[in-house]
Amino acid sequence: MNTLGDFIKNARKKANLSQEKLANKMNVSKQTVQNWEYGKTSIEIKHIPELSHNLMIPETMIIKEIVREFDNNRKYSWPDFLFDNRTINIVKQLRLDSYQQELFGILYIYNAEYLQEEFLTTSTFREDLKIVPYDFIEKVGSINFINSVTGLQKVLKYVRPEFLLKYLKQHPDSKFDLCYLNKEWICEFIDKGYKPYDEFYSIHDNDFWLEEEALYFHINMKISRMILPLLENKELLILDSKKKYGLPDDFPRSLTCLCPCKGKPICFDNVSFEELGLDHPYDLDVAINLNNEPMRCKYGNRCVLNSLYMTDIMKIKEEKFDDGTEKVYLSITDLGCELLDWFNGKR
Repeated sequence: MNTLGDFIKNARKKANLSQEKLANKMNVSKQTVQNWEYGKTSIEIKHIPELSHNLMIPETMIIKEIVREFDNNRKYSWPDFLFDNRTINIVKQLRLDSYQQELFGILYIYNAEYLQEEFLTTSTFREDLKIVPYDFIEKVGSINFINSVTGLQKVLKYVRPEFLLKYLKQHPDSKFDLCYLNKEWICEFIDKGYKPYDEFYSIHDNDFWLEEEALYFHINMKISRMILPLLENKELLILDSKKKYGLPDDFPRSLTCLCPCKGKPICFDNVSFEELGLDHPYDLDVAINLNNEPMRCKYGNRCVLNSLYMTDIMKIKEEKFDDGTEKVYLSITDLGCELLDWFNGKR
């Protein structure tokens, strides 16, 4: 197998350098050079300019070899166990080659209209292609250009341009392949990196078939990452109606930032129901004081359920008492345990 270590070893021999001589020229140990060639350690960025000078090869060539090996060693990271086969089949297609990434950069620089689309649509960037310089088409070749356009549009159909740009800016020499990104990037994509289905648009334009092609992620990875460890060994009390207002006394402080009410009174004058994460005012029972004082959740901070509870990875247990009070607990499901293992690198 042609590895980065093989590349360094061959370049060293062409430069008529032994491992010891190269190590001396670079002021590193012979063991360091051996580790590079045997693939035991990676080459730090600070060593690339001097390595380039001593091996008499361009820095860009070394960087490309480092990136190539990184791409080859990347592991499939997408959490298949969370999603159905339709979703998995879509995300497996969300990858780009170097030409497609360069084309995306050109479209972004020239402010292509297609990149302004916020939702999944039937529109294309055919008109935007007129802004692509002919030099690029000539370099790629007309057929390869057509293929690049098709592949890029398939990705931009589902991936928000700002998410793709953020990734490519941080990894300019790495190929975008959603299923092989690290878990931090996958979590960000699931939470806010994909184009959602616009129900309002479809109702008025009769594009109901788009719903069948849309991605749906009924999970928030950021919240899951915070709450699942707390549920691993015990249930979490999230509502105690004996406490008239606010969160239970032993509610974890680390989670209060996720609850729209923050366990405090809510005032209509200051907070909209949208800010509370609610679809409709009647979704939350509130006691309104006629003296225009702050209003509060009727049963304590019940809106915490809207923020934390996610079907499949958590389950709710309610305890009702003879005096009319109740307690509500969250606990983890088997699927939630699998996700927690995924977060912890156990699967």
